[in-house]
Amino acid sequence: MRKLLLLFLCTIVPAVVSAQRLDVTGRVLVKDPGKPIGQAVVELPQSGLWAVADADGNFTVKGVPAGETRFVVSCLGFVTTEAEVDVRTGMGPVRLYAPEDNLKLESVVVTAKEAPNAMATSRTIGGNAIDHLQMVNASDISALLPGGKTVNPDLMKDNVFSLRSGGSTAGNAAFGTAVEVDGVRLSTNASLGDPTGASTRNLSATNIESVEVVTGVPSAEYGDISSGVVKISTRKGKTPYTVTLSTNPRTKQIAASKGFDLGRNHGVLNSNVEYTRATKNPTSPYTSYSRTGLALNYQNTFAKVLRFNFGVTANIGGMNTEDDPDAQKGEWEKVRDNVLRANTSLKWLLNRSWITSLDFDASLNYTDNLARKRTYNLNSTSLPAVHAEQEGYYIAEMLPPVYYSTKYVDSKQLDYAANLKATWVRSWGDVHSNAKVGASWRANGNVGDGEYYATPSLAPNGYRPRPYTDIPYMHNLAAYVEETLTVPLGATTLQLMAGLRAEKTFIKNTQYENTSSLSPRFNLKFRINDHLTVRGGWGITEKLPSCFIRCPNPAIRPCSQPPMARGRAPMFITRSLTRYSTTTT
Repeated sequence: MRKLLLLFLCTIVPAVVSAQRLDVTGRVLVKDPGKPIGQAVVELPQSGLWAVADADGNFTVKGVPAGETRFVVSCLGFVTTEAEVDVRTGMGPVRLYAPEDNLKLESVVVTAKEAPNAMATSRTIGGNAIDHLQMVNASDISALLPGGKTVNPDLMKDNVFSLRSGGSTAGNAAFGTAVEVDGVRLSTNASLGDPTGASTRNLSATNIESVEVVTGVPSAEYGDISSGVVKISTRKGKTPYTVTLSTNPRTKQIAASKGFDLGRNHGVLNSNVEYTRATKNPTSPYTSYSRTGLALNYQNTFAKVLRFNFGVTANIGGMNTEDDPDAQKGEWEKVRDNVLRANTSLKWLLNRSWITSLDFDASLNYTDNLARKRTYNLNSTSLPAVHAEQEGYYIAEMLPPVYYSTKYVDSKQLDYAANLKATWVRSWGDVHSNAKVGASWRANGNVGDGEYYATPSLAPNGYRPRPYTDIPYMHNLAAYVEETLTVPLGATTLQLMAGLRAEKTFIKNTQYENTSSLSPRFNLKFRINDHLTVRGGWGITEKLPSCFIRCPNPAIRPCSQPPMARGRAPMFITRSLTRYSTTTT
């Protein structure tokens, strides 16, 4: 055993000592004209290092390990490219090229393509594929995934992502699919509706740059999931003025966007505005859905080691069902779909021997889904109704034979989160290690007024208001650690990933007041050649409950006394005695 340990140390120590680190300078250029690409991001995945090019395309990456290194160049409006560079002493400036992402390309991928460098099974969908799809709902990109079905663009249906569902969008598969937009989790944990996936109908489809869909065992970074992760990235960076017009028999869309370069050392501001309106029936457009979206994103790099990003998106709109003049019933239904999201992130490149980078991000997601429904009620006679909120005996009120009632369901979900992650990248010769440790905090609650009627006396028998503000918040604390090891085996490469996530959930006055869990996850990838890779994974993921599950609506069941009669001819009394008992379902 001692001989084996000594042999291991003799092999590793020289590799560590010889891991010389150098500063690499270079320039990012457009492939054909040779013009510089300002604000391009140059990343070195193997070492976890990065740099942002200046307005002239110049960049410097400090402390790069000597040897073959993969450089990845990305910038909005250009094709993401990779290049292998032999980092050595005395080398000159590196020139990296990226072609413009436009119709002049020889070939364009318009379907989801597998992410070759990802540990878990995942696929990416680029901007060209999204433009080719002409989607109006972000969930329409499911048609580009293997086995996906092509659907007609339709905002009247609130389609959602549902990974590993077998074709059904209802139930645990959709509820367990995590959807993130620039790191903001679209959660339904504070919803009182049926458990389903997060709505993407209120996202501006013209502002989406790329989508990554993870269907394998995800990293230990991700919690509150059970089916997979969908990561949506919006446009960030300098872009020309763009106006988009789209129309079909039932949907009209207009959008405008522009990415502004604010000058040297002042960053880039990207903006997008979109209006979309869809109708259920073009010949009778009394049922429609509208979406007015606004997005602003600012990013900048300070001291060449701090990458700062701040974004805010909003939507005003919703479903509107007006009264059909031919029906003449006076019924209508309106459902708001107003959203406000904000996110900020800071990536600090430390590049020390004990830590490579430190990442922090925070997000806020607020949704206003006020539903109002006016209903025409017709009965053959007056009916008794009691609207008591406590157990006991009550005298019923009489509902008129004909009347209108307006029901309100005021749901305002509020979600906020913060995450901190430290990354440590090391190399021993051709063996690479990527370790990360992090912690996250997330809270979900509903601040809406809940369910009630505009005129309480016209509510149905047995109905009582339910304020959502009485439902306690759900807080979740999590910590995780993960290690990814890359080992070359001759002409092949073996990658191993092991992670552990620990979570603790706090919900006052419930059975979840102090609940904890552990989620181990493992992934293995064996790359045989450029055309053949074998993946395998095993892990445990856990989904937090929604308000619908943990706080069911307590039902009050009336037990009415039969009507009484006087004299020989029966005469119904206009008051009935009702006893209520409370049960929880």
